Amino acid sequence: MLFYYDEYNEMFDDYDIDQYEAADKANEVAINAGLTILRNKRLSNILIDIKLKDVIGAVWISDSRYKFSFDLAIDSSYQNMGLSSILIGAALDEYQIQKDMYDDMEEDFEMEVDVINPKLAKILKSKYGFYVTSELSPTRVLMSK
Repeated sequence: MLFYYDEYNEMFDDYDIDQYEAADKANEVAINAGLTILRNKRLSNILIDIKLKDVIGAVWISDSRYKFSFDLAIDSSYQNMGLSSILIGAALDEYQIQKDMYDDMEEDFEMEVDVINPKLAKILKSKYGFYVTSELSPTRVLMSK
């Protein structure tokens, strides 16, 4: 498995993977997972199975000066393998970069994640220290860190 960043990466060429097709497949993974990626988010990282040249999952991040958020999707055939931790780690790294950049403003730079998967909410809480700020439905919560 390989982990790609949104910037051009020579490894796409090394593995004969079209980066634009990979981005399109990442969007399909999100749609199949029931996610709607809003316009304020950009594709940040993609996980690819290099043997099959198939997208495993992806993470999209916001570029707001006031609040950071991310959306994460894993293809159903690759779920329950611990792969989400790779994408969560990438999102948290990006959060820290943006926090360092924007935290000098008058308000604190916050993180808020809209989570529609109860299993992911448990992982974010137990492994990464997130907490629920609002319950939107029995299967959807807002979380912060």
